[in-house]
Amino acid sequence: MVIFSKGLSGWITVATHVMIITEYDSTNKDFKLAGHSNERQAYPLLDAIKAYSNIDFYSFR
Repeated sequence: MVIFSKGLSGWITVATHVMIITEYDSTNKDFKLAGHSNERQAYPLLDAIKAYSNIDFYSFR
């Protein structure tokens, strides 16, 4: 799971979006994400992080 936040990284951020990592794209060396809408299925992580100041990764086992 990836949580995207906006604000001042390392100081004050507000979580604004959550996505799930669904696969690894070995050709482009990037992870693919899924969100709550069709246009966000298989969305590249490197494209998604451009609009956010901070991201956190969580793993559940």
